[in-house]
Amino acid sequence: MLFDTFNSNRERDGYINLDFIDKHLLQEPTYGSRKNKKWFVHGGEQYLFKPNNNEGEDIKEVINEELAKMLGINNAEYDLGVYKGKKGVISKNFIPNKSIYLTGLLAIIEYKLGFSNDLYTYYQTQIKADSDDDTIEETIDELLRRHILDIFTAQRDRNIDNTSFFKTNRGLVLAPRYDSAGSFLSISKRNKMVEFLTARNKSELLKKYGGIRTKFRILPGSAKDDSIEEYFDSLFSEELPQLLRKRMLSLDDYISQAEKIDLDDIYYILSNYGINLPQTERYFYKKIYDIKAEAFENAFGQAKEKLKVKVNH
Repeated sequence: MLFDTFNSNRERDGYINLDFIDKHLLQEPTYGSRKNKKWFVHGGEQYLFKPNNNEGEDIKEVINEELAKMLGINNAEYDLGVYKGKKGVISKNFIPNKSIYLTGLLAIIEYKLGFSNDLYTYYQTQIKADSDDDTIEETIDELLRRHILDIFTAQRDRNIDNTSFFKTNRGLVLAPRYDSAGSFLSISKRNKMVEFLTARNKSELLKKYGGIRTKFRILPGSAKDDSIEEYFDSLFSEELPQLLRKRMLSLDDYISQAEKIDLDDIYYILSNYGINLPQTERYFYKKIYDIKAEAFENAFGQAKEKLKVKVNH
């Protein structure tokens, strides 16, 4: 996180003033719903400025980058910026060659697979792309780690266009993780944070806010609306390929590492750059993460015990 080349323009609240970039703007297509995104060049590198749609999206991106770094996940680089009075995030262009870049949707279309944003479908793209065995296993493991982190952060928008790949001589290789602004329930308004933090039954509020399921699934066609339930329900499905089941069960170390993360460590990193979140906001993100991580860990332990019983019988 945080590009040192911009530090001279960093304001007291940690945001970088980007009003100087007007003469460096690029004419690039702006895909998705954000028509006011801006591409620009600085120091010989290309960057994208993406303004917030809702309060707090920028903060969630930098928190997610730090979480990903702590967990060994390849994540896009983010920083906080303000352009013409509008706050948002700056991200460095991570696509060296557009001709070899495929969003999840384009990968599914190219390899003629069903329109579905799930682990099984991306596994099929790997096979159809003739990816080597190591690349397939690495891709599955990385997708699973990202999915678990999305569950812990209550990510609601891991859609088919923010999972993407590079075509290489090894097959399809995952592009960096990006676009995590839909995390932490997509709630930034203070009154909703206070409602969540003071509620006795936080699990019910998670359902009320719709922050219990990420759009990414394990198997296509699942009817489960809770990401944790869907994950472990898929684990027992006869339709799940053995390789996927094996990789899902091999994540003990990753889950243990992710569960132990303390967001206070991230807040300390941010404070070094002048980004000081209000106490309510800090506690809100931390509480959601801790609740989801504990629930996943408990479900993982129960699933392994059930599988032992199933195998023994």
